[in-house]
Amino acid sequence: MLEKTVEGKIRTVYFVSVATLMYYLLQEVLQLPVYFTFRHVLALVLIASAFVCFLIRPNIARASTAVKAGMVLSAQMLVMLTASLLIWCVERTETVLIFRGLSYYFFFINQISAAFAAMAMLYVFGERGLWYNLLAILTANVMMIVTIMAEYGVGTYFRELWTLIRTFADETGAVIIHAEIHELAFCVGAYLVYLLLFPRRSAWYLLFLGVSGFCFLSAFKRIAMAAIAAALAMGWLLRLLEMKTGGQKCIVWARVGNTPAEHVYEKNQFQPDGWRSVVLRLG
Repeated sequence: MLEKTVEGKIRTVYFVSVATLMYYLLQEVLQLPVYFTFRHVLALVLIASAFVCFLIRPNIARASTAVKAGMVLSAQMLVMLTASLLIWCVERTETVLIFRGLSYYFFFINQISAAFAAMAMLYVFGERGLWYNLLAILTANVMMIVTIMAEYGVGTYFRELWTLIRTFADETGAVIIHAEIHELAFCVGAYLVYLLLFPRRSAWYLLFLGVSGFCFLSAFKRIAMAAIAAALAMGWLLRLLEMKTGGQKCIVWARVGNTPAEHVYEKNQFQPDGWRSVVLRLG
């Protein structure tokens, strides 16, 4: 997973360091004429750095893949922004209120910048960018946990962590609650689903799995645990189905003339087999 050239190692250290600071300084605010969160500023640094890499050594295919991923991740916020712009135009909203609304989207809600920061990591490193991003998340999370331990004591931390796990978060101590970092917990949870569904025989995989599990348990988000359990159950069921069918595609039926459905199936490599069926309807 590590880069081989000196240039590659420097690039890796730089991007992972910036990403780590972005995840570590989640709540810090930079006070200028307008307020910026540090994570937003650092996300913009990642995006700008990736753009410089593109100008130096452009990779159109990878850039296309990265931009598509960034658009998917930020789609929800972009839809909300587009709807807001339409409403402002129809209602002829005052310019001051429009700028205030835009600042809310771009400065105070970091989903768009975070999505494009992920896009930057994906462009610079390709598939490895996913793992470098996880490395940055875990490094920032562990730094926070170590800070808590240094302030309140290692023994106190682990005693309260054990109580948290044993009572399924019914009893949350005054120390362990500081480790409940919502944003990072949900990010780590998504990675845990992938790590558990696609295990690998390597040292870095075991390290990522162990540290991710520790950080996730420290936050102990029950709603995330339910989501992980559901995702794992679905993933294992699909894998069982693949084993039972020998990897063959399943058969689906569509109404004749249902063009949108046919396009979806053909896009996923389904082909018509010529079979027809008479559908009987009661009443």
